[in-house]
Amino acid sequence: MGTEREREYTEARETEKQRIEQRLAQSRQAVFRVPLGVAPSEGEVAQIFSSYRGAWSSVLAATQSPGSPQEAQQKLEEIMGQARRTGDHLLERAAYHRAVDLGIQEVVDTILEGRPKDAAAWQRYTEAAQEAEQAISFKALFATGMTDRQFAS
Repeated sequence: MGTEREREYTEARETEKQRIEQRLAQSRQAVFRVPLGVAPSEGEVAQIFSSYRGAWSSVLAATQSPGSPQEAQQKLEEIMGQARRTGDHLLERAAYHRAVDLGIQEVVDTILEGRPKDAAAWQRYTEAAQEAEQAISFKALFATGMTDRQFAS
């Protein structure tokens, strides 16, 4: 009987782990997506991604070796301002993605203002990331160990 309960518990833990990992991956993909517009052709998709890669390279080069986190934030704010002045949505998107990578929340928040769809994706991602972090935290490991001991007895 104990072996059956242990197996069921192990399967349930694995299923939950997979659910958490899948939720995190899907929400991360939603945050880092590159908008393609309405039903573009394959050629247009390739051009959009090529343009995004160019914008990303520019943003990365400008922020790759900052002297401080504040310097990286300042560079991203400058890039974001330029992108907004010129209507360069892909450059703004690249700045947003870099701000997420660097954990510069002020820039992320500024970019998400007036973008409810992106803000919702960001919210889902941060919630999924927190859930994943909690699942592997010491507290979760301790609780799992205690539960494992209960099933073992």
